[in-house]
Amino acid sequence: MSRARDRHRRRNVRRKENLREVRPRFLIVCEDGKSAPNYFRSFRVTSAQIITVGAGMHTLQLVEQAVRCRQEYGLSEGKDQTWVVMDRNSFPQDDYDNAFHKAKATGILVAFANECFEVWVHLHFRYSTARVARARLPRVLSDLLGVNYEKGMETLYDLLSSRQHDAISNATKLIRHHQDTSDGALHNCCPSTNVQSLVSKLNKYL
Repeated sequence: MSRARDRHRRRNVRRKENLREVRPRFLIVCEDGKSAPNYFRSFRVTSAQIITVGAGMHTLQLVEQAVRCRQEYGLSEGKDQTWVVMDRNSFPQDDYDNAFHKAKATGILVAFANECFEVWVHLHFRYSTARVARARLPRVLSDLLGVNYEKGMETLYDLLSSRQHDAISNATKLIRHHQDTSDGALHNCCPSTNVQSLVSKLNKYL
């Protein structure tokens, strides 16, 4: 190998190493242990790294766990992002609101779904301001998907990917609806979600 070619090869190696070093990391700490973690780790990002954690914790504990995980993984301020994916479910109002306050105070970003992650899934198929009872959602989603919807299904991202643009549009439209009709915090409006914010961020690195 000529010296010139060898120098060119070394420069290319260093350039690739530098690119790897600056890849942003997304730490996504999820309330549930399967559904949301499986969904987000399925994003085929090429210029970023996704770290998913199924915390099995709720509200304030979830945010505190995200703070600990951020320290554990050594995420950089500014370049990397730490998110919690949090459902409303039936947790006490103060616990839910305090989790949002804690997240803001500690620089944690929140992807919320009121009242559950399945609201985001449902928006892939239809826009609606009407609440669908959480107990009914698995059957409704099974009919829409054409397969049996189960918590933690590993194929969910692939089943939904062709409709993702519709989901982002529907979720954004739903947020605007609540902004126009509600005086309260958006995360307290049901149904609502801002999961599209995290999804749109990840899509930039596909």
